[in-house]
Amino acid sequence: MNTSGVRVLAVDDDPVALLLYDRVLGDLVDLETHPDAESALEAYRREPAQILLLDWLLPGMDGLELTRQIRQIPDSEDVQILIVTGRDESDNLAKALEAGANDYLEKPVQPAHLKVRLEIAIRNLRILETKRQSERRGALMLQVFDNSLHGILITNTENRIIYTNRAFSRITGYAPEEALGEQPNFLSSGFHSAAFYDKMWHSVHEAGSWKGEIWNKRKDGEVYPEWLEIYTVLNESQELTNYMAHFVDISQKKQNEEQLRYLASYDTLTGLPNRSHFIEILSRALLKAREEKTRGAILYLDLDRFQVVNDTLSHGSGDLLLRDLSQRLRNLMGPTDVLSRTGGDEFAILLEIIDSVDEAVQIIERIKKDFASPFVVDGQEIYVSASTGICIFPDDGTDSDALLRNVDMAMYRAKESG
Repeated sequence: MNTSGVRVLAVDDDPVALLLYDRVLGDLVDLETHPDAESALEAYRREPAQILLLDWLLPGMDGLELTRQIRQIPDSEDVQILIVTGRDESDNLAKALEAGANDYLEKPVQPAHLKVRLEIAIRNLRILETKRQSERRGALMLQVFDNSLHGILITNTENRIIYTNRAFSRITGYAPEEALGEQPNFLSSGFHSAAFYDKMWHSVHEAGSWKGEIWNKRKDGEVYPEWLEIYTVLNESQELTNYMAHFVDISQKKQNEEQLRYLASYDTLTGLPNRSHFIEILSRALLKAREEKTRGAILYLDLDRFQVVNDTLSHGSGDLLLRDLSQRLRNLMGPTDVLSRTGGDEFAILLEIIDSVDEAVQIIERIKKDFASPFVVDGQEIYVSASTGICIFPDDGTDSDALLRNVDMAMYRAKESG
């Protein structure tokens, strides 16, 4: 039964020695024995051990070379290697230690000495593990505190600030000396109710943490949103010693999200809904038409010979033309109609509710009449015409894909017919 949770590899070509190890250590550790260095090295590579008992003299690779091989394997620096040697080899112990051994045992091995050496090795392992954990914690804290882009503050049990980092000052505008000794609520924006803070601190005290979006106020009076996380800090006796909070200003994040939402839904040149957003609007209109048993229409426009404008003038002139054309189309539409730029020189118009097909036809006629007047781009008059298609819903389709497909076909038939 392994009571220590430690895996040990014992290597000796003497079966009697291996039996001794098994009898003395078998109930204390997870013991695996090998008669030669090669099989032991293979076993270690397959499943690393924390302690190695190596006989100095082994057939083939000796204990010294096996020690070197083990130390070359990544993450083996904490492995405890004990060399077992006869008295006449004691002069070579310096070489063993230089190769990476931690301790040695003299032959013949005494059970009591073996247990003591094993206990020392296990204790060394525990010390090293504690040290590694402390180093990891220290490195993490150093990274968080010194390099974090998040604001960090620590308070005592009375919730008085005892530490702030550089990001705290950058975000809030308060220097450390202005914040030390204050309670964090001096940053309060006044946006949240007392019930909000009661719920927040209840979570901190009961669950040990709270996280969420909160609005605070900078030194200059600007109110801003931040993502805040608060944690309790406990000592080894699980007693509260501090509160730690870290936060990040999410003002820019919110602006970026809004910008991304806009870019995902609108054409940046004209400001019109793009194709994907138009499909969303159309889907909602179809659902409403189904529920209210009304009819609507989609008009599709494809500008004729628009590429000639780009080729003759410039792409910049083409962009100006598209913007002017979009504005003129808007002026021809009703307040509930939706105009979308669905492609490079293609536009769609949604008439959410119509009483007759004639209403859609009248829109087309108004567009043609308006296009009879030239557009003026960079001082030049440009005449524009468009091929158009009309689809009525639910007559020509009950879902957005079918309607857009049908209106596209109607538009191309119109283009082919001139």
